[in-house]
Amino acid sequence: MEKISAYKEKFHAELSKFQDLERVHALPDVFHYWSGKYLLPKLQALGFDSLPTFFVRYISNSCRRRKADTSRIASLGSGNSDFEVDLARRLRESGTNNFHFVCIEMNGPMLERGKVLAAERGLSEHFSFMECDLNNWKAEHQFDSILAIHSLHHVVALEKLFDEVHRS
Repeated sequence: MEKISAYKEKFHAELSKFQDLERVHALPDVFHYWSGKYLLPKLQALGFDSLPTFFVRYISNSCRRRKADTSRIASLGSGNSDFEVDLARRLRESGTNNFHFVCIEMNGPMLERGKVLAAERGLSEHFSFMECDLNNWKAEHQFDSILAIHSLHHVVALEKLFDEVHRS
């Protein structure tokens, strides 16, 4: 019983911490130094100039394989969905339209900001939003792609989540 109450306490602390946080990707300078020095060269060696271009290429490929069907993309711990909305914009600009993001996030106010952002960018048709604790997530659909951007450190039961990802 003690573990459950400790988890609930941490869960509510996370909700409070991120409830009003709009700039979730405002990372410390050391992150940008580290990612520029160590990660970016690895992406560049594969022909990508950024993480979004990596995702856009592979999601576009998935959409092409789907042809007239919609390619489903789950985003686990999507936060304000700003990364996903940017990907959707890039996909549309590249001529890809048969995709749908399901943004899964435990924090309702963050999901709401994502809905607003998608609407402001004219991309609502490509999005749905699901309020859910990833520690208890059950996939309602099969997904062609699953993203987890800066979110896995919030998950206690990673193995359980990965099993669900594999199942979906």
